[in-house]
Amino acid sequence: MMLFCVVFFQAYWWPMFGVDLRNTHLMPGKGAMAGSPNQKWIYTGSSNDWGETGISVYDVNRDGFTDVLTDFWMGGVDAVRGSNGTRIWATNIGDAWNSVPAIADVNGDGVNEVYVGSWGDGNLYCLNGNTGAVIWTRATGSSVCESSPKVADLDNDGAYEVVVGAWSGYLLCANAITSAQEWLVNLGSDIDHAPAVANLDGDPALEVAVGSGSTLHCRDGATGASQWSATLAGSFGWASPLVADVDNDGSLEVVASAGGILYFYSASGTLEGQVSLSTSSNSSPAAGNLDADPALEVVVGSANNLYCVDGATRSIQWTYSVGYECHRGPVLVDINGDNSLEVIVPNRGSQLLCLRPDGTLLWSYTAPTTDIHDPAVADIDDDNCHEIVVALAASTNNLLALDDPGNMSGCSPVGVEEEGPTPGIFLWPRASSLVLFLPEDARITLSIYDPAGRLASRLFEGELRAGEHIFAFPTLPAGIYIGILEYPGGTRTAKLNIR
Repeated sequence: MMLFCVVFFQAYWWPMFGVDLRNTHLMPGKGAMAGSPNQKWIYTGSSNDWGETGISVYDVNRDGFTDVLTDFWMGGVDAVRGSNGTRIWATNIGDAWNSVPAIADVNGDGVNEVYVGSWGDGNLYCLNGNTGAVIWTRATGSSVCESSPKVADLDNDGAYEVVVGAWSGYLLCANAITSAQEWLVNLGSDIDHAPAVANLDGDPALEVAVGSGSTLHCRDGATGASQWSATLAGSFGWASPLVADVDNDGSLEVVASAGGILYFYSASGTLEGQVSLSTSSNSSPAAGNLDADPALEVVVGSANNLYCVDGATRSIQWTYSVGYECHRGPVLVDINGDNSLEVIVPNRGSQLLCLRPDGTLLWSYTAPTTDIHDPAVADIDDDNCHEIVVALAASTNNLLALDDPGNMSGCSPVGVEEEGPTPGIFLWPRASSLVLFLPEDARITLSIYDPAGRLASRLFEGELRAGEHIFAFPTLPAGIYIGILEYPGGTRTAKLNIR
């Protein structure tokens, strides 16, 4: 058994880009792209139409290798091998444009389910991750569903739900296994983006933050009942809200971009601040620590500019002109391996831009066609270095993978300190064990979770003395797991790829 570990920057990462539950667009791991990347492969979607959506990266068929999953304007949902761009399977659901697939093994049978909305008939589809075959469909209440679904145990009953928005304002929560409707509410105006899911009020159930028209809604995950709502200056469009403790005060905030204004709301719906940008945009905000101070930064596009806003002071730290409409959300990731986060953002022309944490240009890449959509940054070929995948608005050659010129491997550090409120805590693999270093005595819980969020193994729970501790890794089926260390004041997480 081989064990690989990639240190994460935050505990609530979801194992698929664009469908992280809180919509932070913060990616763990590292790359080696100090300069403009090279084309790794280019793929033509099965429906021969535009790639107008974001991308999920995950081992969709559970064979131990990372895959790329996306959909195309005329309904093709394609699973592609990350290492070489060859097709694994393709399914046509009659127009899946703009709905980023969500992936999870919700029933624990060892086969992933794939959830995606359809522009063509407004249904939510559940597909078999091994074959792409349709398992079930569920009407959303609308003829168009281009929202990106989320999978989570919303009501804390031990079973997984899937929540997705649709046109005409419908927000659907369905049982992820059976498709049975658990609740359906009409919020009044189109929902075109991905909802954010988090526990905002401290009760057992999660909450769903979503925009409908120009209104930001917080709904109870168990019942769909309204927790609070706020009217913003303009429509959300494709811009998803995010949830994070951006000001480092110990409480979550809901951050939303609409009408050329970036809003900061408390978990209970109180407006804590707002920042005027230029004009409205479809760019979703991203949140991460760019400057190493206690607060996070929020990066968001508006018209032709990209803005970096301090999460605590709500002041603009820098602005960068992307040249031609910043219409999609940025990704925050250490793409060049320098232990700081860079900003990856496309413009509506043919450029993919990489900015340093201070907002200066590190490199740019010119794609073979215009209108680049949401980038996915992940280790798609299992070499422990990040690559970039983007969808292109073209009828052929519409999924593009980029790699560093040297095709480097082993970029992500092993045994280095993570971000967090307690410095000096390390977690890394050694042969078939996990090694933990504590700078002081602490009560900890060390657990392994499967990709659907279920507990696979509890390695330790109790008091530990300061120093190094070694825990034998349990025997588990091949696949990707998440190790979570909980300690007073924070968490550490690690992605485990077992083969």
